[in-house]
Amino acid sequence: MARLSAVCVFVYVVNVGLRISLAVTFPLLYKEASFWEWSQFPQTGYLRHPPLVTWIIHFFTWAFSDDSRTVLRLGSVILGAVSFLQIRSLAARLFGDPDVANWSLLIAISLPVVSCVGIVMLPDAPLLFFHLLFLNLFVTALQQGSQKSWLLAGVALGLALLSKLMAVLTVPAIVLFLLWSPTYRHWLRRKEPYGALAVALFVFSPFLYWNYTNEWATFRFQLWSRHEPSFAFSKLLEVAFEQLLDSTPFMLIPVLGVLCISSSRLPAKWREGYVLLKIQSLSVLIFFLAAGSVTETHPHWTLLAYPSAAIALAAFYVSCPSHFLNRPLRILTTTSLSVLTLLACVVIVSIGSLKDLDPARLGPSFGKRVAKAQQTLFGWQELGPALNRRLEESFDNETSLLFTDTDYTGIVAYHSGSQPVVNLHGLTDGEESTNNSQRYYIDLRTLVGRSGIFFSEKQRPTEQILREWFEEIEELEPIQFRYQERVIVYYRVFRVANFKSSQNR
Repeated sequence: MARLSAVCVFVYVVNVGLRISLAVTFPLLYKEASFWEWSQFPQTGYLRHPPLVTWIIHFFTWAFSDDSRTVLRLGSVILGAVSFLQIRSLAARLFGDPDVANWSLLIAISLPVVSCVGIVMLPDAPLLFFHLLFLNLFVTALQQGSQKSWLLAGVALGLALLSKLMAVLTVPAIVLFLLWSPTYRHWLRRKEPYGALAVALFVFSPFLYWNYTNEWATFRFQLWSRHEPSFAFSKLLEVAFEQLLDSTPFMLIPVLGVLCISSSRLPAKWREGYVLLKIQSLSVLIFFLAAGSVTETHPHWTLLAYPSAAIALAAFYVSCPSHFLNRPLRILTTTSLSVLTLLACVVIVSIGSLKDLDPARLGPSFGKRVAKAQQTLFGWQELGPALNRRLEESFDNETSLLFTDTDYTGIVAYHSGSQPVVNLHGLTDGEESTNNSQRYYIDLRTLVGRSGIFFSEKQRPTEQILREWFEEIEELEPIQFRYQERVIVYYRVFRVANFKSSQNR
């Protein structure tokens, strides 16, 4: 046991160190930059997500008076590191066995979908942290009957909901477990669980109120505006492939296979904890399997299924090590940990080197791919200042703005220092789509009469379309990124003046 604990400490420290290194070295993603942009306009709700991720970014950038990539990601790094400790803590609470707790940690770290949380600043980091905190407090409340634990569990659940809406899947899973459990079913007749749910709704209420005052924008967008439902067998295969990415080829069978194992194979005192984990995991997987059969899903959407599955697998491994599912587990876990560690090291080294590579020395075909990768990852750091220079050359006043019709407003604003970069298509388009977020925190009326630089990576808009927005336009020299005389990225740039009011358009 002492040796296993030492291995866990070593693996955990290495994993945290690698994730910190990745957070420091990996370029800012445009989605992260979108959340940073939202944090410049603090609200209790936004179109695509609840607000907690932006509140966290706002807190750390305010506390350190620094908008650097490292500070922006600091909340994610901290929450990600502590989440692993919560997985170990939950396993210990459920099963009271140090080996189960240690194996839970090792298996969780070996799963990419869990191990990668806490590198970039996305809603998944607070979602995972507060989801696990809720489960820890829920189990404590069941075991000790403490009213304080129930109320704190409600707070944690509310914060999980403020992180990402998919946290709501935790609620039916808990209800199903209490209905099934002979030991804990009596809690359904007690006031404490309903008090915890009321507290969760209270914590979540600022976001609910924001949606109420904005015609339930987030719920409309997430439930149907962004989807075009149509059943296809290929979509089911895509969901299956996403689980392969989440768990690696080494861990897919044991992690998902344990969810099909009866609790009767475990010691009697462990069965209810095991069933709780299975219900929690299966509720997420089944929901997204059903949703994925008719619409597009993404691998990280099933994140909440995997910590519970990891703990269940650890408990099953410790109690039934000779089962065919468990016999290769030590080798598979070690292999998965080694591969993920190696990949992280390669990314850390290659990201630092990629920016300095000279594509011209790599041959036409490979050089072009490298040049494209450089522009995708680092080109924003060149585009932002280039647009800023155009702005300074064209206007003397501080009221000029950068305008665009793309969804890359956050990443350009971050690298240009311009606040904000206005997405005109998103502000004026009547349909609900991912680029409409600014509609809810930028008032079109405040833009009337404003001038600036408009850029677009598309052939459109034409001058005619721009004249619908501005009284004066003048096309300037485009911004181009080339490789061997071939254009890799092309932006049309216009000097625009006097934004029109909606009545004049």
